[in-house]
Amino acid sequence: MLEAITLRRELLRDIRRPKTQAWLARRLKVSKTQVHRWERGINKMKWQHFLLLCRARNRGISEAIESVTAGKANQDESPASLIKFLAAGLKTGEIAERLGRSRFTVSRWFSSRAEPDLDDVLAAFIAIKPLLLRPFLHAIVSKTFERDHTTLFHFPQIEVDLTYKYPVIALILRSLELKAYQDADKHTEGYIAAKAGISLSEELAMLKILAEAGLIDFDGYKYRVVNSQLDTRGDFKGTLRIRKYWLERTIQFLDKIESLPNDAIFRSNVFSVSRSTYTEIKDLYLNFFEELRSTIARDQKSAEIVAVLSMNIFDPCEQLKLAPRAVDP
Repeated sequence: MLEAITLRRELLRDIRRPKTQAWLARRLKVSKTQVHRWERGINKMKWQHFLLLCRARNRGISEAIESVTAGKANQDESPASLIKFLAAGLKTGEIAERLGRSRFTVSRWFSSRAEPDLDDVLAAFIAIKPLLLRPFLHAIVSKTFERDHTTLFHFPQIEVDLTYKYPVIALILRSLELKAYQDADKHTEGYIAAKAGISLSEELAMLKILAEAGLIDFDGYKYRVVNSQLDTRGDFKGTLRIRKYWLERTIQFLDKIESLPNDAIFRSNVFSVSRSTYTEIKDLYLNFFEELRSTIARDQKSAEIVAVLSMNIFDPCEQLKLAPRAVDP
């Protein structure tokens, strides 16, 4: 788990460089030793010193705050206002617990009797609103920092949880990988909606969620997929939600068509077999998916279509045990 002190060390070095610690000490009117101790993680840094540092190096701290608050936090750029925004809906005790602080300390922040330091603000992003950390950092760090330190603000579990919550995310990511999109000069609103079979409002909402999670980047012209390799096999209920979503999409598709498209395959087979053969068939089923993944991985050509494969095999008798119902003898 990312720690505030680790992030602070890397963040301060990135903002200062290529200037020296002595230069920064003069600009902030502190000792060189203080700067050294900040960057080593020995001493904590006051929020006001951080604001001065960003402005001395022409880093967009105001833009960073605006990017996550949309102007809803106080314009005085106080750390307490920012933390209060990030923790909206949480009680003082909950905030204190997540930040590893006492309720007394947090209460003093919100009553202006004390001020959170830089570590407290970073901890609030990490522990309360991690998805907003990336857009906040994007406005103040260098491109080199983003490229070399992606693991500092990369939250794989959050990305997987998003996929459980919004299964259509997988379809959107794959659509952005298509050659037609890659060859386009710029992003066109509605392209993803058409490819994913969703509304334009859903497209816009999902792109925003994916960008905040760090799964995609926007370069000013088009979106770029940063990470699309999400393993969603670890959570049973989450996996079921994804399977249910695609089954419902399949039903919606079948309800609307009058004849099957040439490139679509829909098959079902009800059979009776021995227990041993049933086990063998399930093994074939699992082996098929392993071979499918290998085939997809070996494909070195440009992606031209997005396809959905949904297969299920089950014993109806087991289904009845899970959901009892009246059955005629």
